[in-house]
Amino acid sequence: MSDEKLKFAFYWAASCGGCEIAVLDIDEKILDVAAAADILFWPVAMDFKY
Repeated sequence: MSDEKLKFAFYWAASCGGCEIAVLDIDEKILDVAAAADILFWPVAMDFKY
């Protein structure tokens, strides 16, 4: 088995974005997701000011 992390991206497309917000509602467990996978693209979770 490879030690390479999973890679995924979320994109709103034509949806309301509610599913993406639900993923953010897992609170600090999102850090476990980030440890297991590289999040390549996720506009809802990004702060474009920085």
